Amino acid sequence: MWFIDNAERWNLELDGLKAKGINFQIDDELKKQGHIRLSLDITDQSDISPIPEGFLPIKLIVAFPSDYPFFRPEVYGVNIDLPRHQNLVDKNLCLIPRSSSFWLPETTLAQHLAEQLPKVLAAGMIIDPELIKQQEDEQAEPVSEYYAALANAPVIFDTGSFDVVQGNNQPIEPIGTISIGFPAEAEVPCRIAVLESFDTNKISLGKLPEVMADIFTPRAVGFVYRIDKPPPFRDAEKDYKWLIEILKHPKGFPKFGHPIKLKKGSTIENVIGITFPEEHSPGTYSSGWLFLVVATIQQSTKRNGKDVKFNKKIIYYSKVNRINKDEMNIRIPSLRTLANKKIVVFGLGALGAPSVIEFAKNRLGEITVVDFDIVDAGTIVRWPLGISAVGLFKTDAMENYIKLNYPYTIIRQFRYKVGATEIASESSQVYSAPLLDEVLLEASLIYDATAEAGVSHFLSEEAKRREIPFISLYGTPGVWGGAVMRHIPKTSQGCWMCYQYSLRDGIIPTPPTNRDGSVQAAGCGDISFTGTSFELDNIVSTGVRFAISTLCKSESGYPDIDTDVGILSLIDDYGHPIFPKWTSHILQQHIDCPYCQKKQTSEVQDLAKEKHH
Repeated sequence: MWFIDNAERWNLELDGLKAKGINFQIDDELKKQGHIRLSLDITDQSDISPIPEGFLPIKLIVAFPSDYPFFRPEVYGVNIDLPRHQNLVDKNLCLIPRSSSFWLPETTLAQHLAEQLPKVLAAGMIIDPELIKQQEDEQAEPVSEYYAALANAPVIFDTGSFDVVQGNNQPIEPIGTISIGFPAEAEVPCRIAVLESFDTNKISLGKLPEVMADIFTPRAVGFVYRIDKPPPFRDAEKDYKWLIEILKHPKGFPKFGHPIKLKKGSTIENVIGITFPEEHSPGTYSSGWLFLVVATIQQSTKRNGKDVKFNKKIIYYSKVNRINKDEMNIRIPSLRTLANKKIVVFGLGALGAPSVIEFAKNRLGEITVVDFDIVDAGTIVRWPLGISAVGLFKTDAMENYIKLNYPYTIIRQFRYKVGATEIASESSQVYSAPLLDEVLLEASLIYDATAEAGVSHFLSEEAKRREIPFISLYGTPGVWGGAVMRHIPKTSQGCWMCYQYSLRDGIIPTPPTNRDGSVQAAGCGDISFTGTSFELDNIVSTGVRFAISTLCKSESGYPDIDTDVGILSLIDDYGHPIFPKWTSHILQQHIDCPYCQKKQTSEVQDLAKEKHH
């Protein structure tokens, strides 16, 4: 331990305790092993005040982390029982908030106790909800957090399903049943998903998206009980017996018709959901949840020189991993309106594909993807899904991934090449292509990630004609730079073509380009480009941010980025890498743009006719 070997810091700690009149003992056996644990006695002779009445003398145990003083010591209140700010099981005190930023390495243990212990003892005794809400830096203390549970075996569950179920204020009462599923290759302990919830009349209260049943095969029905207080022992086996006693049912909890057989000879015999009041925000109580899992695991022992297998029954707690729209929205509150929006993404290359994932991650309501290509093995160095997608159509790979991982976003696909000829040269065969009306049906925004000038030109004009906001993005060869641009019908002055002329004339700077940044892979008929995914990510994140700000700006959501064009430079004038540098530009109508000038002429003529009449 660093500070043991640092005589100056070690003596500073001990002298500080002595100066405060705090008696201490060092655990010498642990110190020989390189660990420091102290036993402290704080009395009325100690220079720590004001200690609230009734607490003295105080016995503390202090355990120092091996990286002390960079991280705080853990302080356990041996003879202290606080309703708040103390771990109910381990009895460690919450002297400062959890984030490491609240601990200053120059602080000694004596200073830490003198500053924080009186505050915690006073605040920890407050139980009036209204007073709790008034406390500065207060946070909720959900009691379910203090129950020993297996971290890698949660129950994935939309807890809101049962919020509508009224109870009879009994110590324990059944409130419904749940359809539960397990992963195909599961073994005890394992993740479990509550696929659908029902009340006691078998009326469905809610269900997870259908794709969840592909991951968690539905296999059993479990039971849910509401209790008037948290289980007292915080030990799964003891609490299971306690619940059976207060249930007052001769057969205890209903069980599965047949144990669920999992890998390695393990089985799950029962899954019981229990809900009880717990604090979810300072001074405000709601439904806390835990699940009791009754299972058997196969073990072996040596008997007469042979391995003998036997089954061991175990009961353990699983905590809830909440899955619902509200749980997601609290982390991105400015994006709530995205759930009602639809983006059409053209191009699923190294810019379009990660953009789609970002849109889905941020809870966009519907995404339509358009591409014709397959995932090539060589491109996985910058395509987001890796080798598992190689050889698949990009639209299929992306649709499958979004449905599996972000099922609250609807995804549609169209597999075709924009601008391809529909007829053959020497036959009457006509190749089917989707109607653009179908592709762009109810689109909130067109997102052009094709990096194809001809396609961008066409899409920008279609967007104007249909009055749909349009965003286009691309990276330059070598990904020395890139650009994003936006046109909003009836709002933007210039258009995509104005942007091209502005680049030509230097009105808007051209993003830097590596003239040696093009490459043609073996067996590939197309020219590609060099550049890394982490360089392209700068363009992706800005394109997605630009799109989301466009969609949310009119509905008091994510604020608008008040510009039209962003130009990215990743190298300086000498070709050296630099931190990403964006410049923003307002897009004006260009005098050479055939579209905007034609529109301007038409508007002048219409105005003249109105005056004439």
